[in-house]
Amino acid sequence: MTKEFINKVGYKEKNTFSNPIFCLRLQDENDNPSEIYKEIKETLDSAFDKNNNNSIINQLSEKFKLPDNLHPQLDFINYGNTQLVYLATLSNSKFNKQFTVLINQPSVKLEIIKEEFKNLQNIFKIDPQFVVEPHAFFTNEKHSLYATTYIEKARCIYGDYDKWGMFDPKPNYHFVPFNQEVSDKVSSNMIALLVRYYDEKQTKGISKTQLCGDDFILTQDWDKNNPNTILKNMKLISARGMIETTLNKYLDILRTEFTIGTHYKDDIVKRGEIKVNFKSGLPMSKKIIEDGINLGLSLRK
Repeated sequence: MTKEFINKVGYKEKNTFSNPIFCLRLQDENDNPSEIYKEIKETLDSAFDKNNNNSIINQLSEKFKLPDNLHPQLDFINYGNTQLVYLATLSNSKFNKQFTVLINQPSVKLEIIKEEFKNLQNIFKIDPQFVVEPHAFFTNEKHSLYATTYIEKARCIYGDYDKWGMFDPKPNYHFVPFNQEVSDKVSSNMIALLVRYYDEKQTKGISKTQLCGDDFILTQDWDKNNPNTILKNMKLISARGMIETTLNKYLDILRTEFTIGTHYKDDIVKRGEIKVNFKSGLPMSKKIIEDGINLGLSLRK
């Protein structure tokens, strides 16, 4: 691929959240957002450069046996405290395949993105049913990113405004609160999946969770009138860290920490007193946590 082709990487930046430059988490308040975003786009260009043997597009082409001469289109679709999120569409006149691409926020260290990618790989091996599949990782000196399976019109689960709900992208991105029955089921199901993905071989459980807005989504196939459809349409999309502990101790951590609402800016989190629940937004009742633990244990059998 020539440099001329690289420059044909398409970008659509005025999407759900307008221009991504306004969504940057800068490392230093004196940093120039325009210059930082220029570096991000340069990294994305490199990640979709076929001349780069380790590029994302080459890794995806090898894994999925993609045809040659695909044009990459990158659409900015979301952002979080850890990453900017793009929809990568690889297409030509006869072919079209899409992936989610997550590139680190400027304030986030590159090794954190690599660790998250590896964590997702390991969790996917445990049970692929409830986690997005990570496909390819790329890094240079300034940014790291990885590609996962794209879940169209996914609903981000969010706990705030004194209630649990979701951000629905249709027709425009907006918050939709759950009724109490759905709220309880969603909460217990998220706890259940944390239990399901405890790694008994490595004696590690998922830590540094941000259940409020960042870790779990619902697919568009769930039925809001049937709470029993929630679990099978729930996906874990992030795993920032792992904590080494026994399963029983991990369950006790969940029982203790999720009875309070947290945010990663809280002093209790900054002091290291919280190991798993970095950002839940809202507290959960002991019953909801216990229901989730019991469901998670049944999923492990």
